[in-house]
Amino acid sequence: MRVLAWVVAVACLSCDRAAPTKPSSSASPVASSAPSVPRPAFTACGALDCRAYDDLASAFEATLQDKPLVVAVGEAHGKKGLEWVDTSAKRFTNEVLPKLEGRASDLLLELMAPAQGCEQAKKETNKQLGKIAKNQAAEAPNEYVVLGKAAEKLGIKVSQLHPSCKQLAEIAKSKSPPLTVLQTITALISRDASQAVAAKTDDKMFVIYGGAFHTEPEPPEERAEFSFAAPVAKAARDRYVSVHVFVREYIDQSWDIWQWYPQFKPDQHRDKVVLLHPKPRHYVLITPAAKPKE
Repeated sequence: MRVLAWVVAVACLSCDRAAPTKPSSSASPVASSAPSVPRPAFTACGALDCRAYDDLASAFEATLQDKPLVVAVGEAHGKKGLEWVDTSAKRFTNEVLPKLEGRASDLLLELMAPAQGCEQAKKETNKQLGKIAKNQAAEAPNEYVVLGKAAEKLGIKVSQLHPSCKQLAEIAKSKSPPLTVLQTITALISRDASQAVAAKTDDKMFVIYGGAFHTEPEPPEERAEFSFAAPVAKAARDRYVSVHVFVREYIDQSWDIWQWYPQFKPDQHRDKVVLLHPKPRHYVLITPAAKPKE
């Protein structure tokens, strides 16, 4: 497992950086300095305001029509055995991120850069994270690095999470490491994003990128403790939107934990990006079917 080595490497990502009908939403309209962007065309495709778009950038743009201050992007991490399919992170980097130049001020990545001076806790945590990520594609973490560097080149401030030695030790000794990791990430993003958003003096978007469990507003009880949506939305004065970007090939029957799953028709619009709107301030984008790479 390379998670800790990977996140340590990202710690200096910014060191060398120079000083159609609008989808419904509960967010209140607020004046924005962001440039007006034409609403992309789509094909209506059923329940949950289903829409089929030609490309990911157009579908993503549709989720921003209420001019959110915080855009929390959630994904399912790269899956082992499906390395031939472009991940959500890679697609976001290549297709969506360039459209955010001049419109987004910050990108907070779900990467943990451990504190200095707790080498034993890092070592033990590394073992636990290795077990957790055994089904993830080996290159998945590196794609967050690429995303961060690409954002910096666009003038977007990139930051990440900084767990304390105590928090690492709690993960290392936990009887349920996956749950402790999720709780730690939620606590760190809730704190860091809320403080950063509350201190903002501009109207550009603050983007958060990480796992889907963390971004969902009003999640069901069984995963409520893993969502940072409530405190971050409060800091943003409800100008918050959650956008899940899911790879079509990852979706199977185990995804019935999601509210939208029964309404998704995997054999329809396979060449399109499908947008679903299962609840206020929350969208799901599903990528087109991938073609095997030669």
